[in-house]
Amino acid sequence: MATINQMDRTAAAALIQDQFGPQILKSATAASVALSSFRTVNMGTKNYKIPVLAALPSVGWVDEAISPAVTSIKPTSTVSWSGVSLVAEELAVIVPIPTNVLDDATFDVFAETKPLIVEAMGMAVDAAVFFGTAKPASWGAAIVPAAVAAGNVVSEATSATTDLATDISATMALVEDDGFDVNFMMSRRSLRGRLRALRTTQGDFVFIPSMTAGLPGTLYGETLTWSANGAWAGTNVLIAGDATKAIMGIRQDIRFDFLKEATIGSNTTNPINLAERDMIAIRATFRVAFAVATPVNRDVAVTGYPFAVLTA
Repeated sequence: MATINQMDRTAAAALIQDQFGPQILKSATAASVALSSFRTVNMGTKNYKIPVLAALPSVGWVDEAISPAVTSIKPTSTVSWSGVSLVAEELAVIVPIPTNVLDDATFDVFAETKPLIVEAMGMAVDAAVFFGTAKPASWGAAIVPAAVAAGNVVSEATSATTDLATDISATMALVEDDGFDVNFMMSRRSLRGRLRALRTTQGDFVFIPSMTAGLPGTLYGETLTWSANGAWAGTNVLIAGDATKAIMGIRQDIRFDFLKEATIGSNTTNPINLAERDMIAIRATFRVAFAVATPVNRDVAVTGYPFAVLTA
């Protein structure tokens, strides 16, 4: 049987002080890279279908001369669309807190807890979207597994004549060869040191860090975003692709509710009756969807995948 987790006095000990102390120190909560970088649509229902161009029209020259050997009939063509489905799935959590803990805390426990929940949800979304970690079954393939399946993967070279800049360029080229533009790159912050050392043959910087806090830097002139919320997985070094082809559906923004008289975990061995235990619970829910659209492209004969990955 599952057990119920709850915030007790020990977990909130740092917020309960006998006298006034320094303000709480915490890292800035990291938002979801997928939600901040990809196209978002508002969904009116759980299931939402987006039309994607599947067939392009063709044209032909018409000769004005009337001759059996030359056609003067205007050609016909067609255009068609297919649908990409967005299915909203729910992220949720309930955090029970004893009212005595709330009364004794010198800070607003709820105010401190909310951004941490938002950060955890951002991590869960990115982990599912990029790496497939705990991904809902109704969603399509995650970006990294789909890129690998499409053959859009570069293994970082160990040759002394091949550096990281060359590997990143090769990763971008896989996206471009499939008929898409690279306008999005993502990596871990631990790659910064290696990127700062990259130079062109003329000595110019390949990676340009942002001079403004909160804004991304650029790599080969394209935006480079850092994954800092703990979602990064595996031996992946960098993800590159066309952000306009990834779609996030928002059915319901993150919503917080307060529970006072509910029973939590009624299907477990140790359910919590909030009223009997003199507790309050904060409940957070978020309904979101994800899909990748790959419309046809005149630049390539066969439509590929709009993302590629560089692995260690």
